[in-house]
Amino acid sequence: MKDYLNMALEMVEACSHPSTVTVTDNEAVGQQMRSYREENDVSLREIAKLMDYSPTHICDVEHGRANVSVEFMAEYLKHCNGE
Repeated sequence: MKDYLNMALEMVEACSHPSTVTVTDNEAVGQQMRSYREENDVSLREIAKLMDYSPTHICDVEHGRANVSVEFMAEYLKHCNGE
């Protein structure tokens, strides 16, 4: 089993120094989360249902409009991998 908490931390670290000043940390993290979800062929509605959140909340996270904890991110990554 993968260590999703460490994966989430690495994702945050990768976004802590964005290459462009127009992207906030939340936006950069959200973009990475969305890319990871899409790479694993998981729909937004599917991940929302698995995590017991509304699709609107997941969309807000992926677009940097909502703050999330590293634990939330780890759960998100876990469900993207079908676990």
